[in-house]
Amino acid sequence: PSIRSMLGIPLMLRYSGNVVIMLIGIALLTGILAGGYPAFFLSSFRPIAILKGQYSDIISAKGRKGIVRLRGSILRKILVISQFALSVFFIVCVIVLFNQLDYIRNKNLGYNKDHVLILTMRGETGNKSLIIKQELVQNPNIESASLSSYGLTEWHSSTGVTWEGKLTNDMFDVGCNWVDHDYLDTYDLKMVQGRFFSEEMATDKSNAFVVNEALVRAMNMEDPVGKWITRAPGSSFEQTGTIIGVVKDYHTESLHGKIRPFMLQLTESGSIMNIRIKPDNVPETISSIESSIKKFVPTDTFNYRFLDENINNLYWTERLTGNLTGYITILAIFISCIGLFGLVSFAAEQRTKEIGIRKSLGATVANIIALLSKESLILVIIANIIAWPIAYVAMNQWLNNFAYHIDITWTTFVVAAISVMLIAIATVSIKAVKAALTNPIDSLRYE
Repeated sequence: PSIRSMLGIPLMLRYSGNVVIMLIGIALLTGILAGGYPAFFLSSFRPIAILKGQYSDIISAKGRKGIVRLRGSILRKILVISQFALSVFFIVCVIVLFNQLDYIRNKNLGYNKDHVLILTMRGETGNKSLIIKQELVQNPNIESASLSSYGLTEWHSSTGVTWEGKLTNDMFDVGCNWVDHDYLDTYDLKMVQGRFFSEEMATDKSNAFVVNEALVRAMNMEDPVGKWITRAPGSSFEQTGTIIGVVKDYHTESLHGKIRPFMLQLTESGSIMNIRIKPDNVPETISSIESSIKKFVPTDTFNYRFLDENINNLYWTERLTGNLTGYITILAIFISCIGLFGLVSFAAEQRTKEIGIRKSLGATVANIIALLSKESLILVIIANIIAWPIAYVAMNQWLNNFAYHIDITWTTFVVAAISVMLIAIATVSIKAVKAALTNPIDSLRYE
């Protein structure tokens, strides 16, 4: 349940025979790998030498030959560098992921997405959508209402267009939606040329189109208003009309792709009710909307959603990836700190007499902490140098999935480096301070 809550996905773990065997196998393999190195290392000692208490001499002898000390030192350092390189990599990933999601949340999509309620009008409710809309706009808590055939974030293809002055046979996909006169005001869309649909123009319903800037660019038109265009040519849905206006580009899809050619046509009904409400007393407003609908259709099942929820759902995978990477980062940092703590503990143990001599000669606590911290910080710096280019390439590749995205700046890597440095210093200090405060007499007596 905790994992389901963190990730927001319906995970199930069924303890079948295969799952239990797999879990036991993982545990055994982990134990064998973790215990294998010390086991082989200890098995290399001669039992008689160990029983005679010659363990230290053996270690020293092997150390002089460059076997134990060199191999052990390199292995320990490689492990610590690898662990912190992974930590830095994941920290950079988390920063980039959440910066991109923040960019998505705050980007101007070309329309006002706040406080827009979306109702699906089906069956009898759909048949009475116009009179329901007329009832709703009387509500003082409702700023505007509009009907459309599809939701703003839904893509409906018209299979292509042909137009006045077309010189090639190239076809491209064009999105289409049928909306009423109030759609422009409800979403606060901007006109850049011509006009929007008007109740005073009876011909708008049968042969008028409002197109976006992307479609104008795709048709290579310099002055599109007044020119004819045919939607879905050669099909049973073919319809020819005049371009009466050009609306400023707005995002009907996620930021993964560029804004595509799009057109609007006029309708007086629709299966989608778009309602912009005032931010005050939202629960009360929603309750009054439900009452208004049930006034005309008592059996209606009132279901609504907010537009920003629909937009967030377009990036469900990215939000899941961000959450998952965040938890992995915390785990990676924790494991790295354990490894670093072990390395510092080992170094302090090996240099116990040295620390005692240094303190006897006047070394301060700060000097001892710096002595034990220096090597660890060098390893962390190396880990950053290794992780940065890998993280940069990986996250650039991920950002390329978006047509609109942030740029990775140097501050991202500086923040990651400083974060890991502070964590490493805090980890090292725990053991270093203890070693530095040890009585020099006890250190000099250490065997």
